[in-house]
Amino acid sequence: MGERVSFLSRICTENERPCSKAPSMSNLPLDVIHKIVEKVEPIERLSVRKVCRNFRAIVDNKDPGIKRVVLNIHHSQFQMWLLDAKSTVIHYDFSHSHCTVNYNDRNERFKGVNGLKMAETDLSVVMKNSKLQLEVLEFQGYDRIQKKETFMNWFKEMSDSKNLYKVKRIDFSINLPTFAATIFPLLQPGFLEEICIYCSGNPDYVDQLFEMEQWKRAKSIFIDSYGEKHFPIENLFHLTHFFIDTAYLSVADAVKIRDILLKSTVFESGIITSRNIFSVGVVRVFNPNFIARRPFRVDYDNGSHFSLLYDHISIKIEKKK
Repeated sequence: MGERVSFLSRICTENERPCSKAPSMSNLPLDVIHKIVEKVEPIERLSVRKVCRNFRAIVDNKDPGIKRVVLNIHHSQFQMWLLDAKSTVIHYDFSHSHCTVNYNDRNERFKGVNGLKMAETDLSVVMKNSKLQLEVLEFQGYDRIQKKETFMNWFKEMSDSKNLYKVKRIDFSINLPTFAATIFPLLQPGFLEEICIYCSGNPDYVDQLFEMEQWKRAKSIFIDSYGEKHFPIENLFHLTHFFIDTAYLSVADAVKIRDILLKSTVFESGIITSRNIFSVGVVRVFNPNFIARRPFRVDYDNGSHFSLLYDHISIKIEKKK
């Protein structure tokens, strides 16, 4: 089989020459080539690496500069964005019959090519680079995705147990029970700081993440729509910040917050919301004299000064500086 087609390789096809036919380029000192590469925008580096082996080796030995990767998966369509620090973007949009790629002012439509393979080839260049440090890796999609295994296999094939992805923030708004559990082990614990999950009423797969080091060493968690299940509050105690939308908050949870969370040396703020009204007993854990009225603010001092704001379906806790 021939080499997979890459859109990025097409950007410079017309000007591309083998190094052997361009002595003035191949004979440049390596430090000069390094400086040339450093002046090139991150997105452009992905095409520059196609010029010759020297450029490819140098580009692949540097952080590719891509800061955000977004994959939006639909039933029959797929979109992918690669963004650098200046929000320069390559946007792939394709269905089964065609693929459209937008880059700056260029818009190319390809027919008769495997769009998935094209996108995978370009994504592999980015994700396999050991110097990559992503700000955001985001997955969007729906329940019934025809080729969901394809996208999970992408990342498993591109990953290396010795080279876990360095991603600061992971966003899941894709309601597939096995998807998050498949991707999480591929992320480097400790480097991952923020986890954002949109459960859409199916929180079962979230529970699989609690025992993973990626979860335990994160600093901030955002969980929307945990559904009708009760969220085990103790899985938030290691965090600096959190937002959780859960079915309810029990009095026992409030006691844990008072006795454990507020004694944490790292905790700074948290918001708990629900579609159900919190019981008065929850607030009375913090203020036994509380009379049912809304909203209600109480200052809680146990060595560290916290402010607790209660509104019938939300509680906000914030450490005062």
